[in-house]
Amino acid sequence: MEKITGVVGWTGIIVSTLLAAWWAWWGTLENFHEGWYHSTLKGNLLLSIAYLLPSMLVISSALLGIKWPRVGGGIHMILGLFLIVWWLWEQWPPKFTTLIHITILSGICLMFLGACYIWGKPESRKIAALIVVGFPCLISVVFAVVPLWRVLHRVDDGQRSIRDITENGVSLTWAPLGPGWPRSGNANFKEAERIASHLSEDGMTISDSFMGIWRLPTVAEVVQSLTRDGKNVSGKWNSVKKSAYYDRQPDKETPLWNPTSTIIYWWTSSRCNDGSAAYVICYNGKVKKHRLNRRMGSLGFRAVRDISVRKKK
Repeated sequence: MEKITGVVGWTGIIVSTLLAAWWAWWGTLENFHEGWYHSTLKGNLLLSIAYLLPSMLVISSALLGIKWPRVGGGIHMILGLFLIVWWLWEQWPPKFTTLIHITILSGICLMFLGACYIWGKPESRKIAALIVVGFPCLISVVFAVVPLWRVLHRVDDGQRSIRDITENGVSLTWAPLGPGWPRSGNANFKEAERIASHLSEDGMTISDSFMGIWRLPTVAEVVQSLTRDGKNVSGKWNSVKKSAYYDRQPDKETPLWNPTSTIIYWWTSSRCNDGSAAYVICYNGKVKKHRLNRRMGSLGFRAVRDISVRKKK
C-alpha cells in the first residue's frame, strides 16, 4: 500500500513540476517577446512577474499539496472543476478551438493533481518541494539568457519623429509618432488603411478628406527595412513562397520600431490571394496572415510615403 501511495504521490509531483516548467518556459519567452517594453527596470521586472505568475501559482499549489495533502489536493480539484465549468459557461455552445482544448485539459490536469495529492504520499517532502521549485526556476533562467541579452542591447535613439530610410533597395519616409504611428494597437486593417490615406503632410493630423500622401507599407518594404543592432539585416521577401529571409534575425529597435510600445505587429498593405486577409509582420521578421477585421492590442501600423513624393513637393 505504501508503495502505491508513493507512486501516486510522486506522479503528482512530476506532473506539477512539468506543468510549472512549461508555464515557466512559455512565460519567459513571451515576456521577452511581447513584454519588456517599459522604459524602467522596475516596470519590466513587474511585467516579468506577471508573465511568470501561472508557473508561480502551479508551484505554490504543489507546495500546498505537499505540506497539507487534503487541503492542497482539494484546492486543485475545485480550481480544475471551476476552470472547466466557467469556460464552458462563457463559451456555450462550445467552439472547440485550441484555446478551449488547452483550458479543459488544464482543468482535467488540476483535478488529476488534486487526486494525486489527496491519496498519494511521496517518500520525502523536502526532495519533492525542491524538485517542484528548482526545475521550473532552472528552465526560466536557461531560456532567459539569450533574449535578456537581446533586449538589453536594443538600439533606441529616443527619436519618434518622421524618418527617412534608404537601405536595401527601399527609399521611404516613415510617419512620426501620432495617428500614423500609434503607440497602442487595436485598429483593424480597414481602419489602419483609412487613417494612413487621410494623414496630413506632416503625419500629425487626420483629415476629413482623402489626402493620398501616406499609405501602409507593403510586406516586402517592411522586410527590406528591418534592422538589428542598428544595421539593416538584408531582408528579402519571396513573393512566390510567401516567406521572408534575413542574414540575421531583426529586432524591435529604432528607427523603425518603438521599443517602448506594446505593439509588436504591423499591418501591411499586402493582401492575401483571396482578399479576405492581409499580411502582418512582427519586429522579429516573422510574417503572418490575419483577417481584415482582426484587432489586437499588440497589432498596429506605421504609415509610409515615397521619399520622392516629398521632395517633389
